[in-house]
Amino acid sequence: MGVVVPWNQMYGVAVREGLDLDLFDTSATAASVTNAGVLTTYGCDLFCTGADGTGTLGIPLPYAMDGTNYWKRTSEMFGVPVTNRPVFEMGQEINEYNKAIGTPVPTAGTGYNFLKGIIAPTTSFEFDFERHTALPFLAALFQRGFEDGATTKNMVFQFQDAEDDATPYYFISAFKTQDFPLGEVISDGVVTRMVLSGSENEPLKCTFDIMGRQYSTHDFHNEFGSSGPATGITDSVGTAISVKYPEINPLMWQDAFVTIGYMATPSDTVSAHYAVEATNFELTVTANMIPVRYNSRTPRRFVVGGYTVEGSISIPYGSGTVGGTYLADLLSYDSEAVIPLPINLFWFPQTDNAWNVAPGTGVSTATMGSMVDIDDASHNEGDVHIGIGALLKGVPDENADETMLTINFTGADIREGNTVVQKALKMQWYEHTGLTYAGTRPT
Repeated sequence: MGVVVPWNQMYGVAVREGLDLDLFDTSATAASVTNAGVLTTYGCDLFCTGADGTGTLGIPLPYAMDGTNYWKRTSEMFGVPVTNRPVFEMGQEINEYNKAIGTPVPTAGTGYNFLKGIIAPTTSFEFDFERHTALPFLAALFQRGFEDGATTKNMVFQFQDAEDDATPYYFISAFKTQDFPLGEVISDGVVTRMVLSGSENEPLKCTFDIMGRQYSTHDFHNEFGSSGPATGITDSVGTAISVKYPEINPLMWQDAFVTIGYMATPSDTVSAHYAVEATNFELTVTANMIPVRYNSRTPRRFVVGGYTVEGSISIPYGSGTVGGTYLADLLSYDSEAVIPLPINLFWFPQTDNAWNVAPGTGVSTATMGSMVDIDDASHNEGDVHIGIGALLKGVPDENADETMLTINFTGADIREGNTVVQKALKMQWYEHTGLTYAGTRPT
């Protein structure tokens, strides 16, 4: 056995849609790993592609090959350039039952004292945020809140509404090579937490936590029926597949364009948005994904139990209209109602974009409407927007080189009457004009 070092390990993911976790299902939509941890026929195809594949950005679709329905993966292995070294936790619970069998020492191997309980494999991927690597993770987090916009040029992620099904639609599987060709797989899971953070001179960083259905070890040569060159991972006809990574730059925090909503009085509505400088930002989204096992050690179903959004952003105390005592006045206003505040972050790769105005400059609500409308003709490929309906929880000031305000907030839908004017969280970006979606959107 050779030396295994972190740099020669590879990590990646694949996403399947409309999955049926029934343990006895052998159809193309069956889970990829059986209850016994054995890779099924469809699991063998989990990270494989067809040569005629047109899958885009890691989202699969069914196709026929050799008279059998398979689930096609991406047009190439969807590698994740991690900044951590994800540990694949098996999550196998061992239950101890004390029984009178004539010895004070626990006995194993007969079931008298120890039995295997439920299994809940988990892992965590960290990487510099760019939209293509993040896509499969965001689909498995937002579930039926993942949609395209008015055209196929944009990707939109927001929380589900009441009419949406509470069972997940997108299932994410993760692989890790160890002493190649040996490796590990966590199959058919959901994303339970996302953390985004930005700080000076750094890319936007992200962490995604995954809870899977099953854990298994793999021989990436034997499982796919070929010794194969390079990675040893092949498609179903033996053609070698390389693990490839997106060739786009991650978002840099220094390029973020940040606005905060302004109200003339705490009881008024937002009349404008002001561009601000910001030194750091953090956003944590937690999904209450509930595994339901019924008569199984592994989950037979996941239930979307709701989401929470928490975050903070730091701006100079002297940030003009929305600096100074403005935020403190909103929070201390003599009313039981918590005043909502829209916070928006943008990344515009086109340096000549007219929307990049100087800090302290006001942006009208009409202009803001065009900025957040990613389908608008003024947008360019790679434009990214993160919008937060922020409820203030605290606005402490801190003295370092200069006095800074830290805005601590909880995300919530901002309503005017019965109309939601800003979601608790909405992430979206403008993709290239040739983008096509190969799968079937959930309804």
